[in-house]
Amino acid sequence: MSLSSLRLALRLARRDAQRTKGRSALVLALLGLPVLTVGFGAAVIDSLQSSDTETAERILGSADAIVQWDYRVPIIQDPLNIEWSQPVDDAAVSEDAYRAETATTAELTAVLPEGARLVEVTSGRTTVTTPDGIDRLRLDGVVMSDPAMTGRYSVLDGDVPTGNEIALSVAAAEFLEVEVGDTLELPDLGREPVVAAIVEEPGDLHAEFAVVPPDTFEGEHVAWYVDTPEGIGWDRVRELNGLGVSVLSAQVVADPPPSPFTQRYGTPDALPAEELMLVTFAVGMVVLEIVLLAGPAFAIGAKRRTREFALLSANGATPAQIRRVVLAGGVVMGGVATFAGIALGVAAARLSLPIVEQLVGRRSTGFGVFPELILPLAAVGVVTGLLAAVVPAFTTARQDVVAAFSGRRGATRSRRRWLLLGLLLVAAGLAAGVAGTLAAQSALLLGGVAFLELGLVLCTPALVGLISRLGRFLPVSPRIALRDAGRNRASAAPAISAVMAVVAMGLAATMFYVGDRARYAADDGGGPPPGTPLVTVYRIGELGVPPTEEAVAATDRAIEDVTGFMTGHLPVTAVHQAHGLECQAAGADAMCVPAAVQPAETACPFDGRYDLDETEQAEAAGNPHCTSRQETSGNTMYGSYRISPEAVAAFTGLTGDALAEAQRVIREGGAIVQDPDLVVDGTVTLEVRDVGPDGTDHEVRESVTVPGFGLSEGKTDTHRTEHVLFSDAAAAALGLRDRGETTLAGTLERTTTRAEENRFDQAIAAAGYTDWMNGTGDDLVQVYPEFVGGDDEPVSVATLPLLVAIVTGILALAATAVATALAAAESRRDLTTLAAIGASPATRRKLSLFQAGVISMIGVTLGVVAGVGASIAAMAALNTRYALAYPLVNLYPMDIPWLNVAVAMVAVPVVAMVGAGLLTRSRLPSERRTG
Repeated sequence: MSLSSLRLALRLARRDAQRTKGRSALVLALLGLPVLTVGFGAAVIDSLQSSDTETAERILGSADAIVQWDYRVPIIQDPLNIEWSQPVDDAAVSEDAYRAETATTAELTAVLPEGARLVEVTSGRTTVTTPDGIDRLRLDGVVMSDPAMTGRYSVLDGDVPTGNEIALSVAAAEFLEVEVGDTLELPDLGREPVVAAIVEEPGDLHAEFAVVPPDTFEGEHVAWYVDTPEGIGWDRVRELNGLGVSVLSAQVVADPPPSPFTQRYGTPDALPAEELMLVTFAVGMVVLEIVLLAGPAFAIGAKRRTREFALLSANGATPAQIRRVVLAGGVVMGGVATFAGIALGVAAARLSLPIVEQLVGRRSTGFGVFPELILPLAAVGVVTGLLAAVVPAFTTARQDVVAAFSGRRGATRSRRRWLLLGLLLVAAGLAAGVAGTLAAQSALLLGGVAFLELGLVLCTPALVGLISRLGRFLPVSPRIALRDAGRNRASAAPAISAVMAVVAMGLAATMFYVGDRARYAADDGGGPPPGTPLVTVYRIGELGVPPTEEAVAATDRAIEDVTGFMTGHLPVTAVHQAHGLECQAAGADAMCVPAAVQPAETACPFDGRYDLDETEQAEAAGNPHCTSRQETSGNTMYGSYRISPEAVAAFTGLTGDALAEAQRVIREGGAIVQDPDLVVDGTVTLEVRDVGPDGTDHEVRESVTVPGFGLSEGKTDTHRTEHVLFSDAAAAALGLRDRGETTLAGTLERTTTRAEENRFDQAIAAAGYTDWMNGTGDDLVQVYPEFVGGDDEPVSVATLPLLVAIVTGILALAATAVATALAAAESRRDLTTLAAIGASPATRRKLSLFQAGVISMIGVTLGVVAGVGASIAAMAALNTRYALAYPLVNLYPMDIPWLNVAVAMVAVPVVAMVGAGLLTRSRLPSERRTG
């Protein structure tokens, strides 16, 4: 091929694109849409992704280091995470390893490099008066104006607080409905500070907190920010670790050494192979969807230019030259669409970054464009444009010139060999997908998905032909639309493939997101349902000394009051009680613990270990009693409690047959334990153990075997035997007594609102009961209210599947609209015929409406099948690998996002049809026959 012929082909392609601006714009839209989406996503991900170094630098601000002195024994720590620190000797991890008193600034100054300047940071919580009642607010005590604190907080409005002033986070200010200059009521501190500033933490935009000068409240020490003349290197960090001091140093962050933790322990939670597999699968899916979206543009465009190519052939152009012209069009359109899509995607990411930051809840560390993905994407886009034009190029070069000039449609049937090839690819894709799933191989899995989707594409023309036969049973407009799709499969099939690609990608992304959330939200321990109001009433008294009549009466009165507050201020239908239990120690220096006994036949030899090699992990995975999990539930009732059968549901979250069985066990004098492996033949052995002063000697004093029920399907921590819900009879059999702690749980008829919770807390405070967590209260009773599950996740996170569904629907609608517009050129002759026989103008609208319906309905159906199938295969492959880790990792649930499926299956076709009907011109064309 000569350079001149190549230049001629490119010139013809450019001229055609300029001459047919409308069609060219539609082709560019269909080609550029996936590139724009990927470019936008790449830029957003790169902007929001923070490395360990960037995260540490954000925490440090302008300080040289942050230090904590929580231990009095030598420790090891992660160079990039001050929270990852522990004693060198694992066996020494006990209360004795921690400092009894908080270190002073003078003590720390003495061990730091000469000339070090320290800024102490404290933290606490306090009650604050809200528009609806009272709530709790995090307090940070620090001098915000100190240069070392630059970067820790960002002041958005006002000035740093001094004296009787306070700075509020954006989220706290919005909740409390205050602005700069307003005052707050802090009942626990007896102050009404003025709001001097509105601030934010760059790493957590949704946090509700206040910043005050450190001398205005008694908070717990958190850390010191340190400025030093020469910084703190890793050797000095290790010296300080020898004293029990942990350090996050800017100098170490800039050039971190290997983490000592990775040398001492296995990393079952890192699973780099699984992350690599997921990334490979995601990138492969993106490229595959770009290919599927690019093909329709050139297939339909080449079909529209049939007469033009026939003219070239009639004037002596060879098939090779025809192919060259079509391929040149692929290069031109692919290049323009790719670079325009990338530019628009990056620009959209830059403009929307503030909104995205609010959605994810953190500021970016700087705008990035992800060049490692963008540059290959540009190359893939151009090459995809060329490859997408290959099939239309060869098809066009072989066309019958006479048929093209006469306007005949040519072949209207699908060739059987393409259908057979499509079925073979579908079968091969399924086989490769199953093999990739079982072997957890990303290459096999991705190949299976690719074969499956390409096979569906090849089968689409035959499927369209089959569906078109249903037209004989329908009215005129849908009958013509189905017939037109069946007779012009070369246009309809690629358009359907485009819609399939968008829906498949959107569903796959949503299923992974929903599955990942479900993995970490799995409740393994059993406990009160999320949102349950829990109020613990503590009777103040000395351990082992019987309570006075006054203390008992005060406790009973508090329980009665709190019960009334729950039913009066919350949507509570019933209030149930659980009474904390204790045993009588054998001596003044001894302790005792009521617990369940682990039967030898159901014990796991690997519990409590986190450094298993591959052989041991495989052995643990094959042991039905080795079910200890890495993730634990936060709802489990810890310790020993006495409950009634009616209270079982409120404190365990059980329902159905499991609830009935647990209630039967309590009714028959048994006990509910956390781990089913503690129950053998329907019974559990309970005992009271005397524990020596050093915490190591265990002597069984009392033992009894009673009916038992196990809550969880997996062990959640090493103290699971000590979490027991006793019946009255079981507690009496072991000689246990109430310890003056009663927990009340409310059964909700609906989820509480924050305003209701604030009014409830205010009622408790107004009655004279104060929160024991704040260190205040009377001498007889203290009350601690909470709601299970803590703060709800941000609305943006909870509604992300809905947002993905909307975006997927918009993209699918765009693909449907562009593909329908491109395919509409094929129906022009039908419209002329309709006009000639006297069809009404509304028929044009109806025909476009049903054309859009045919394309979108078939496309979204295939997209749902492909997207759900690919996601299930990928998650099953990941589960196969996760199943080999011990302690166990929560697996991906195979939950289908029905909301997204409904949007794709119902909303997209309906909106596409309505839009096509409303936006199509009703005037029917009239033209004479050519050729």
